[in-house]
Amino acid sequence: MVSEDGAEFAVAILPSQNQVAPPQWQRTLEKAGLDEDDLGVIDMAYPNRLIGEFCTAHSIPFLDLSVAFSAAVNPGDLYLTAIGDLHFSAAGHHLAGVNLAAWITQHLTSLGEPAADSYREGLRRMRTGDLTRALQALNTAAGQRPNWAAP
Repeated sequence: MVSEDGAEFAVAILPSQNQVAPPQWQRTLEKAGLDEDDLGVIDMAYPNRLIGEFCTAHSIPFLDLSVAFSAAVNPGDLYLTAIGDLHFSAAGHHLAGVNLAAWITQHLTSLGEPAADSYREGLRRMRTGDLTRALQALNTAAGQRPNWAAP
């Protein structure tokens, strides 16, 4: 459905703070009253690897942001932990955005594809009631990609 609409489906794997900030992991264990030795070996990258393997098996492009987050000088600053919230902080959103933008530009091909651009222009024109120009744009898209049913 996504490709028929002139777009591409991709997955961004967002890291948990416990995966990238060891001090947060220790606080989580303390809060739960657990000792890390009692848990055995824990592979923090396993959930991301499992998602990556699924995506690869289904030809879904993906970006695992845990690599970039783990490489930060202080990964804990990328989350709102100070206020008890594990969502990204402004710094976390910035790091995610910069990495996503670079990855999308390198890996997704539908951006800037003339047929997809014409198709989106046609849809935009339809929403605004400009049916003459919508038809022109959709016909252009159909001519640029003849076997594509969406236009």
